[in-house]
Amino acid sequence: MTDPAAAPDAGLSTGDVLLDGDGQPLAYAAAAEELETIVASIESADVDVDELGRQVGRASELIRHCRARLREVQTEVDAVVDQLVDPQDAP
Repeated sequence: MTDPAAAPDAGLSTGDVLLDGDGQPLAYAAAAEELETIVASIESADVDVDELGRQVGRASELIRHCRARLREVQTEVDAVVDQLVDPQDAP
């Protein structure tokens, strides 16, 4: 298995949204999986200092991406819930 953090097209970004190799927003699950891989690598005793810096930077990008995606989903869920609320039930 290759290290997704080392992919040449990983990390393309528009703001907090990272793009995959096809220019599409990186899926939350893919970002979380890459983040887990980076954490495991960082936790290993034999990580190179230069590589550590690169990995921490990439982890930071992934965390921002995941937070942005969670905010988007929260907004979508709130909109759906708001549509379900019957105006007659409101105080």
